[in-house]
Amino acid sequence: MEAIKMDKEVPFSSDQIKNNIYKLKNKLGKVSTSLYRHLYFTVDDISIHNLTWEDSLASQVISDKLELVKQLSTNLKKAFKKLA
Repeated sequence: MEAIKMDKEVPFSSDQIKNNIYKLKNKLGKVSTSLYRHLYFTVDDISIHNLTWEDSLASQVISDKLELVKQLSTNLKKAFKKLA
């Protein structure tokens, strides 16, 4: 009997990353608050070609560790933290 090791991460392909960014922008575009609009346009400006499977955005995750969140104005940071 053999054990299968399942903790190894499988990298996303560039098509999967592109699809995930499209889905993320679609989600952000559905809400019309200042925070969501700002995040939408910031994500839209990111070159998908510079993202790898290790980037949280490639998985549709906007982390407070990302530069796009760190660069938010004080009010938008408060709104972001409220969501979390």
